[in-house]
Amino acid sequence: MPDNLSLTGKRWVLPSGWRAEDSGHPDRLTEYLAGIRGIDFADDRDGLGDPFAMHGMTEAVERIRRAIDHGERVGIFGDYDCDGITATALVSRALAAEGLTPIVRLPHRVQDGYGLRAAIVDEFLAQDAKLLITVDSGITARDAVEHARSRGLDVIITDHHHVPAAIPNAYAIVHPMLKPSIPLPHPSGAGIAYQLIRALKDGEVAPLDEALAMIGTVADVMELKGVNRAVVRKGLKALTQLHDEPLAQLVIQAGIHLEKVTSQDIAYRIAPRINAAGRMQDPALALKAILEGGEALAVLEHLNDERQNITSALFKELLARWKAATISAPAAPVLYAAIDARFPEGVMGLLAGKLAEATGRPSMVGTVRGELCTASLRSVPAYHVTEGLGRCQDLLLSFGGHAKAAGCSFLQKNGAALITRMSRDIAARVNEDELIPTLAIDAELPPTTPFLPIASALARLQPFGEGNAEPLFLLRGIRIESPRRVGTDGAHLQARIAGAKAIGFRLGRFMEQTASPVDAVCKIGIDTWNGRREAQVVVEDLRVAKEATMTVKP
Repeated sequence: MPDNLSLTGKRWVLPSGWRAEDSGHPDRLTEYLAGIRGIDFADDRDGLGDPFAMHGMTEAVERIRRAIDHGERVGIFGDYDCDGITATALVSRALAAEGLTPIVRLPHRVQDGYGLRAAIVDEFLAQDAKLLITVDSGITARDAVEHARSRGLDVIITDHHHVPAAIPNAYAIVHPMLKPSIPLPHPSGAGIAYQLIRALKDGEVAPLDEALAMIGTVADVMELKGVNRAVVRKGLKALTQLHDEPLAQLVIQAGIHLEKVTSQDIAYRIAPRINAAGRMQDPALALKAILEGGEALAVLEHLNDERQNITSALFKELLARWKAATISAPAAPVLYAAIDARFPEGVMGLLAGKLAEATGRPSMVGTVRGELCTASLRSVPAYHVTEGLGRCQDLLLSFGGHAKAAGCSFLQKNGAALITRMSRDIAARVNEDELIPTLAIDAELPPTTPFLPIASALARLQPFGEGNAEPLFLLRGIRIESPRRVGTDGAHLQARIAGAKAIGFRLGRFMEQTASPVDAVCKIGIDTWNGRREAQVVVEDLRVAKEATMTVKP
């Protein structure tokens, strides 16, 4: 391991713009962090904007109101992930409130795949639908929309995914990318459905709708700036107002205090539960759970437990395989690829993401059905994985995605060639030091800094998430006080730092190294118990204290 890496093998990156003199001043530090992240606190007052500014909104609202006035049969087609499920719930609730009983269809991940197809359109036609609304999908469904039009079924598309060169000939398309004046970052599928409901109801939406839009936004890893920040702030507040609704019961069932729920709780405890239905079985179960509750909530909890167990076991296996393959190799592969018929499609993306984070390399996890392989890929900031797939498209049947996440399908016989070609592509475009797991540090704090005022000031930055991660701070040359190993097999490190409670998850194995001064990368939060507020330090990484070389990010 290179000398300048941490005890866990990570490279620490410190931005060049931070000023040490600001570090001990809570408000100045918070303003600095907001500035470099592009967060405008003014958006917190009124950042939702005008829903009618979005392309196609006027036409969509006019057509939906006509359907309501005439009592038409209306279909809703969503997606199998949390964003698609919450978007479906939003539109379904809005139509039900107007006296309609919508026909709802969510695709099955394996049986249907992603997106609207002609066969699904026929299902709506068979039930005498006159209007079909897609949520979190539809922008690539040219053939299916043409099929619907030819049979007299109007289609309204609401979507946020990449816009192809040729778009469907729909009655209306509500999509932020079709209007350049819509500022970035754009909303998620649920965020756009929320704007549709705001437009339909003249801005009068229920707390449950605000909460649903918030969950979809966080789950789909949208940048929490601009309108997305406003949606999440408003939705978190709205969630605390729910009591008897099934969504509130889901939060309580996850062990979260309703009045203290955070965006991190949504990302790591609520969204995975909603996603579990689409990953392990049928997304309709999650829709029923958040709208009706009852037994569906218990089923959702069971599916999430099953998803966790499968993902954990497979991740351990794949990580051990990686370590065994690289321990004696002259250089680690630039791409970690694992294709196995045992891998369930619903957890491939989770596995690829965990492997990319652990190895610092782009990762591909795929499964096999007959002669066909489907795979999920996750990448690192230095490599645009979807563009990489595009340079290999002669080996693929289909592909799509974003910079750091993608999916593809290919014939099993082309698997080895695809891995080789992708590996060469990565090696040609990425430096080796960019394939090392990295922690991006926000600022350095003097070890004598009072932590509680810092944590209190940082609360202004919330909600934390994509584009606004919980800040990481460097503490140099500190003493770890009263360290002890806790948790199963002593996996975690519990201690005190400068008198504050500290916990280092999965750092228990480094307790011996804490006998000497260490440098630490940590988060600083607040622990409240019985009315008392105390700073709590969450240690993310450690290294033996030294004046080691640290990368400075320009």
